[in-house]
Amino acid sequence: MPETTDHSGAAGARSYRLDPSGFDEERRRILVVLGPLAPLLIALVWYFDGRLHPDRGFFDFIVLPIILVWTSFRSVRRARRGWESLRLELRTDKLIRKRSGYPDLELAPGDVTRIAESRRSMVIETASHFKRLVINRHLLDYEDFRANLRAWAPEVEIVPAVRSLRTWILSVASVLGCICLFGFGPLYLMDTPHREWVVPLGIALCLANLALILVFIFRSPEMPSRFRYLAWILPALPLLAMFSRLY
Repeated sequence: MPETTDHSGAAGARSYRLDPSGFDEERRRILVVLGPLAPLLIALVWYFDGRLHPDRGFFDFIVLPIILVWTSFRSVRRARRGWESLRLELRTDKLIRKRSGYPDLELAPGDVTRIAESRRSMVIETASHFKRLVINRHLLDYEDFRANLRAWAPEVEIVPAVRSLRTWILSVASVLGCICLFGFGPLYLMDTPHREWVVPLGIALCLANLALILVFIFRSPEMPSRFRYLAWILPALPLLAMFSRLY
């Protein structure tokens, strides 16, 4: 029997979920992203670990690849759970996104400023960057949802999505910022011959991690609820690296 969307629930609400068979495409996309990142990460760790410990050992050739394979496997499993648990509830006064392990995201018709649609997804935007809902085209009864969404927010037209130069620049800047904050920054801290840079760089990385937690992680509904607590480990990592270089 074909899968269908459940329209039961609260009075006046329509409930939608993703097509389970559509996850195969999502899994391929995840693996395409992880594929080039894993060798790059291994190369970086090997390079810096080789500078600190010229005699490569068990960690470099056995433990590190196992950790990366296990992490990739867990990432795909988490993505599958999120895919299968996602529910959209379209009510008269609000649209609710529910997903296991994530905080609920609620939008009111008056919050919506733009609805952009591409070949792969629909993005419902608001004045806040943190209240932004991306809806995969593999949503069951997608056309029904689209029609009801237009009636739900009649003042906002659904327009074709266009990637502007500003969006590309912000995306690239975000990726480079994360690489510096979590990659090159800590590695340089552990490897730099300039000991006078150890304390200011360690403090700067710690403050940057705190700012990331308070400004982004705690405000973004796209961050898993569990990670909101685990994220407090991040500021401690550059401090540990700093103290290890000093003592």
